[in-house]
Amino acid sequence: MKCKKCGHEMQETDLFCSNCGEPIAPEVEIVLKQVEEPKKKNKTAFICGIIGIALPVAIYIIVVFFDLLFFMIDRVGMTAIMDVVLFAAPAVLILGTVAVKKSKEEGAVYGKVALGFGIAAIVIGGTYSIVLFFNIIKLLYNLRDAYRNPEYFINLFKLFF
Repeated sequence: MKCKKCGHEMQETDLFCSNCGEPIAPEVEIVLKQVEEPKKKNKTAFICGIIGIALPVAIYIIVVFFDLLFFMIDRVGMTAIMDVVLFAAPAVLILGTVAVKKSKEEGAVYGKVALGFGIAAIVIGGTYSIVLFFNIIKLLYNLRDAYRNPEYFINLFKLFF
């Protein structure tokens, strides 16, 4: 076999001419094909929705459990305990909002379920927030009354301690 460019004698296994460096094999056309990457699954919406629902339920169960052990409701009163439970409202609202927002993104796992959990968490968190707002207003009125009547302040202090 001879080189087409310089005519130098070559072996059959050579890929290039040893004299001039001309490639022997015909040029191969390289075609690049873009392969779709697998979509990344996003579980953030589902997890935030589940936590948004589970958080108030877990807090309520813990309060009931502690009441069974220590009789807290008899000593402190249910409204004081509910005030503590209601402080989870901002967290529940944030988790619900994140779940709703992320459930609409591409690759969200259980998108519709996460959307439902997110909406439920927003409703629960919104209800908690409204009740918490009115309880804070009530507390402010109680504090105002306490400053007007010192005996009331002492009774309010005994309620918590």
